[in-house]
Amino acid sequence: MLLSFFVKSAHSQSISLVKDTMIQRVSTDSMYFMDREKIIPFKDSGVLIIAYGDSVVTGQSRKWRLVVTAMDKDLNTLWSIKFPFNGYYTEITACTDNAYNAYITYYSGGGKLLFSKISPQGQLIFSTTLNSSNFALQPVVTQMSIYRNYVVLYGCDYISQTSFTPVISLFKMDGSFYQKKMLTTNSNVPAGAYRIISYLTITNEDNLAITYVKDNSDNNITACYDSLLKEVWTKTFTRVLGYTSGFGKQGNQLVFINMGDGDGLVSTYRYDAKTGNGGLEMDNQYYDLKSAFIMKAIPLQNGNYLSFGNYNTTGGFDCNINYFDIDMVLASIMPNSINSRNRVSDACIVGNSIYAVVLRFVDKYCDQPNYIWRGTMWVKKYNTDFLNFSGVSKIKKENDRSIYPNPFDNQITIKCKSSELIAKLEIFDALGHIITAPNERKGDHIIVDTRNLSIGLYIIRVTDSEEVVSSYRLMKLR
Repeated sequence: MLLSFFVKSAHSQSISLVKDTMIQRVSTDSMYFMDREKIIPFKDSGVLIIAYGDSVVTGQSRKWRLVVTAMDKDLNTLWSIKFPFNGYYTEITACTDNAYNAYITYYSGGGKLLFSKISPQGQLIFSTTLNSSNFALQPVVTQMSIYRNYVVLYGCDYISQTSFTPVISLFKMDGSFYQKKMLTTNSNVPAGAYRIISYLTITNEDNLAITYVKDNSDNNITACYDSLLKEVWTKTFTRVLGYTSGFGKQGNQLVFINMGDGDGLVSTYRYDAKTGNGGLEMDNQYYDLKSAFIMKAIPLQNGNYLSFGNYNTTGGFDCNINYFDIDMVLASIMPNSINSRNRVSDACIVGNSIYAVVLRFVDKYCDQPNYIWRGTMWVKKYNTDFLNFSGVSKIKKENDRSIYPNPFDNQITIKCKSSELIAKLEIFDALGHIITAPNERKGDHIIVDTRNLSIGLYIIRVTDSEEVVSSYRLMKLR
């Protein structure tokens, strides 16, 4: 078990809507693929939105366009380009490099999945077809990122909903193929797992870290690879396949977030990015997230999390954003009016702001089974006071206070500065219940009697006289 702590300010717990802007609409018959839109950071604190939409329907024939829209930080459109195509759809993935060239993958019709590069001015630089030589015979790309001087594409060779082979492929910045690695998974996995649990991130050690489903027995893989796609470490963990999850970095650690399937239960797995040491951290903590489906979860650098989801209402559905830590929801925002049929599709963080793509449907019409909806597409900008971590002056350095041993047995010792005043000391179990344990201060030490605590994970929350909160995760093993 990897044990660690994060220090964070107690004053940073609000989310406020700044602006929402409709970015494209042809008519009331405009249609969009649900859950396929992407929004990523762009130059000058702006965003780039990539979506299938802006369709023209004639009888049973439908002509789609991939629409790429660049917006500044105030949600003014800088440029918008459209790529026509006919046929079925698949995932959209996108990322930008340091010069804000955009790399995207999208289905172009005719059985082709394209990997393309667009300049910061909206000009197409190249477009490459993905196939068995550079990615897979039946390619599905679910994640994309910049890795050193390469663009890494992660997805699978798709055979069916329950059978696929995970693939990592590296391309040079000019679009030429570099190398790929096909991973091993069983032929029978949960339906849709190729999309739901395929995640990619770049570690602080400059390696690639991924997650994928191994088999149909809730066994899943977190693995790390170097620049030659040689395995650095791999871990198997067990989880029940939920609707969606999140994967990312917190300092030098990798965090996998399982958001469940609309039941409000959250589990996290934490690994050291260099060694892979770690495992289950938080098991089925209940949060009243009021979301039937969590579309995205992001681990933040202060040790907390953001989730973006949708919840059912009597008249349809609405979207919400939740900011929470290991114990509770700290801040939440929803639309001012319920039953407005808003559905969040993707979101990203730029500076101290959150940008979300929201589909606003004109009616309950849905072209099943493709989940194509009539309506409009909006971008919402939210300001927060908890994302600008470097600007919080009251956060204490880790060496200002120590807590030991970890794991613990009969007692915990908290070492403070002799002049430090502790206003509150709280202990929570893994389910968020507050636990009573006798404690006594002796000089610059606080001794906590833990003899009556059961085996398991605990969170020690210390609030000082300046209302700065520090949370520590510890484990009792016996």
